[in-house]
Amino acid sequence: MLGSPHHGLVGCRDLAVASRFLSEIGFTEVRDEVLSIDDPNGLYGLGTTITQRWLAVPSWSHGGIRLVETSNSNMRQATTDHGPFAFDVYTTDIEQSRERLSALGYQCSRIARLNFGAPFAQMKVEGPDGLRIVVVQSPRRRSVLDRDPDRLYSEAQSFVFVVPDTALDDEFWPLGGLERLMSGTVPMSADLLNLLELPTGVDTMGMTLFWNPMNPDGAARIEMLSFPAPQAVNPQQATLSTLTTGLNAVCFEVDDIQGEARKFQSSKPIQMSNAAGQQVSMSEGRSPAGVRFELWSRSANE
Repeated sequence: MLGSPHHGLVGCRDLAVASRFLSEIGFTEVRDEVLSIDDPNGLYGLGTTITQRWLAVPSWSHGGIRLVETSNSNMRQATTDHGPFAFDVYTTDIEQSRERLSALGYQCSRIARLNFGAPFAQMKVEGPDGLRIVVVQSPRRRSVLDRDPDRLYSEAQSFVFVVPDTALDDEFWPLGGLERLMSGTVPMSADLLNLLELPTGVDTMGMTLFWNPMNPDGAARIEMLSFPAPQAVNPQQATLSTLTTGLNAVCFEVDDIQGEARKFQSSKPIQMSNAAGQQVSMSEGRSPAGVRFELWSRSANE
C-alpha cells in the first residue's frame, strides 16, 4: 500500500543553487547519497553512479524533495502543457513570503485572492532551472505548521501535474489505498488566470486530488489539473528513465516493491547500493492520466 508521497524528484543543473532556493522555503539538506546502479543503462540516463541530495522539513516523514543534477531541459512551455507543473507549500504569511523571495531575486507572481468555499491566497514562485512552487495561505489541513507555528512554510503539500483528463486515474491510485480527496470543475477568475498564466479563453479547469487520509500528521497529495481542448497540448514529456530540470515525479516509499510494481504495472525494480552498503530499489511508471511516479524501497541496514 502507498502512504503519503514521500518526496518529489526534481532535476537541476546545480545542486548548490537549487538547494539554496529550497532552503529559502524551509527545506533542510539531509544528506548527499551516492548510488551505484547495477543496471548497465544506469539511472535517468546519467550513468551507473549518481549523486542525489535529499532535502526535507526537519522531523517530518513526508513531503520532501530529492535533487539530481541533469543537463536536460524541461520541454513544457505553457501551463496547459501536459506533465509535471509544480509543488505546493503552505505559508502562514503570504505577504511576508512574497517580500522575502522577491528581495532574493526570485520571480513571484502577484498574489491571487480566491475562494474555494473559504478564502485562499496563492502565488507562483519561479526558482532556478524551471523549479516552480505555488505558495498557499488558506484554512489548511494538518502539516508541520501545526507542530511548529513559528515556521513560515510547510512541507510539500501537493505535487501538481497537468493531465488530459483527471478521470483517467479514478481507479488507479485507489489500487495503492489512496482516496480521492476532491474532484470537480473550478471556474476561472481573473486572479486564477493570471496566476496560472492562462489565455482568457479558458473559463474552467478540472481538479482532482488523491491522498492517504490515515497519516496522522496530514498527508502530501497528488494533484491533477486538466484544461479543455484546444488549449491542452501534449509536448514531448521526459521518457521514463530520463531526467529533466524541474519537477519530474512523485515518489513513494514502499515495503514490498515487487508487489507494488506488479500492482501498478511499473518497471522492473532497478537495483542499487549506496556508500553505506544499503541496498536500494526503485521502480518507475506513469499513471493512465500521465502522472509519473516512482516506488522506492531500502534495506534496513543503514
